[in-house]
Amino acid sequence: MPNGKAQAQYCGFGGTGYWLAVGQINNVTLMDVTEGTRIFERLNTGYEQWATVEKTGTANNPIEMNIGNEFEIDINWGIYYQGYIRVYIDRNGDQRWDNIQMGPDQEYVGNAFKTDYMYYIPPIEFINTKFKISISDDVPEGPSVLRVMANYYYYSNDACNLYYQPGYYYGYGEIEDYAVNFVASLPEVYPTAGNILYNNERYDGTTRDYKGVPTQFKLPSVEFKGAQPIGTRIEYSIVGPLPSNEVVYKALDPSTGSNSIRFNSPTQKYSMKSATGSASVSTSEGTFKPTKGGEYKTIVKVTKANGKSSEGVKVFTVANNYDMSVSAIVSPRTNRYPRFFKYLVNTNIAVTGQVQNTGLNPITRFEVTAKIYNAKTNAIVANLPKHVFDSDIDPNLRPLQSGEKYEVNFAAFQTPFTGEYYVKFEVSYTYDEEKYNNTLPRPDGEKHYFEVQYNDQLAAGEFEAPISGQILKVNRPIAPKVVFLNQGISDASNINFHMVVKDQAGKQVYNEVSFLEDMPQGRYNEKLVTFPNLVLSEPGSYTACAWVDYPYDIVNDDDTTCVTFEVELGI
Repeated sequence: MPNGKAQAQYCGFGGTGYWLAVGQINNVTLMDVTEGTRIFERLNTGYEQWATVEKTGTANNPIEMNIGNEFEIDINWGIYYQGYIRVYIDRNGDQRWDNIQMGPDQEYVGNAFKTDYMYYIPPIEFINTKFKISISDDVPEGPSVLRVMANYYYYSNDACNLYYQPGYYYGYGEIEDYAVNFVASLPEVYPTAGNILYNNERYDGTTRDYKGVPTQFKLPSVEFKGAQPIGTRIEYSIVGPLPSNEVVYKALDPSTGSNSIRFNSPTQKYSMKSATGSASVSTSEGTFKPTKGGEYKTIVKVTKANGKSSEGVKVFTVANNYDMSVSAIVSPRTNRYPRFFKYLVNTNIAVTGQVQNTGLNPITRFEVTAKIYNAKTNAIVANLPKHVFDSDIDPNLRPLQSGEKYEVNFAAFQTPFTGEYYVKFEVSYTYDEEKYNNTLPRPDGEKHYFEVQYNDQLAAGEFEAPISGQILKVNRPIAPKVVFLNQGISDASNINFHMVVKDQAGKQVYNEVSFLEDMPQGRYNEKLVTFPNLVLSEPGSYTACAWVDYPYDIVNDDDTTCVTFEVELGI
């Protein structure tokens, strides 16, 4: 890599100025072979140049890939004359591509070549190519990227190279980047998120009448997508009512009495057979019998025979007679994982919450409020007009039934000030028997942050080389490295970076420029910029300052970062 050229994280293609559909990706299907399930499917997309894809659905979550499992990706693609389909996956989450080796357990998963003597742009003939992907037990949990590339003519193992060379102006083909999340494999549990259980009822696996309706009262259980091998262990407990973390139910191994339950045969579903705690009945059965209304957590831990373990939590409700809760924040969208969404200054931001009747009886009247706070100062910046639900007055409304949800739309929020904010929703009901779930976020939960920014806003981060207080040697070269960030709404391209170094007397001893073709906004908005080598011939104290020079950036007070370091004589 030549001096003055920045090393990109998850290199992008924002610098491509001309695209041509000589390589096209039509369908992508991802199978979890271990579990025997299709976890993602995207069909008939046509030519998209460079697309960043998240899992479809209202949550827009990344595609979850279970650690330790085998996968198969099936790609329907076509090419003009001849070219390649390539697949990459970043296994260690370092936001860089390792192209040295190729295979199902490598970051460069594989490639396939196709020759088509039908010279059509875009292609009219498509084939399916499958690749195996192994996500081994040593892959760390967290977000990553799966990249699929269809390119014309040239072969390359470089995930940054679509055609001819990285950064080439002509985009002869198509790239699709899929947001994935490596997760520890966990089973479905009962009770689980969204369940509303009845208070003072035995959940013992029987079906019986409840208020004249045949109702199934399931035992606490776990269910995997596939049979788990002999030697797998689970730990299962229920705590609450929140905010209390009292363990009211702990499952036991019926043979040993241990809270670590061992599978002695291949097991896909396991219902609890023994338990202890105030919400259990006896150690001879797995019945769950809650005696207090409120929200509870089901906590399950799975330990495989190789010792690798994972843990998950689901929140459910034990119903009181009368209880309203805030069940979801629909908007604003968060700037945190996995969305990394930002709003533009002076635009309307929808403020929408969802409430739910988590009690046993219908409710005719309640009120909902929404307040927005400055994340830095915790000061209220907007107290939106409250929403009143009253089915006794409004003929278009009917009483909210047990378990029913209702979406509340508030006046839009707008601000000329950039920064991070958070929103808090609260429902008020006169006869409410459980206050903990009246707000979202919950009193002990993480705030729901969102961010407002300018369209173009780049900022300097920190020096990675040299760092503050570092001691360098005379005449020994060092490549200065500085992190820069795109905090704006839009991707930035063709960016210049400057660095100046001065000695104690203020004399300039170094003045260099680096360049970056593109800097995306969103999740991968940080890039490490490398400057030409710095060589200092005199000992002493020095100050280095680096800044970004981008003509569309109207906020300049965060463009510069500085560091002081020492230089001493070598041995």
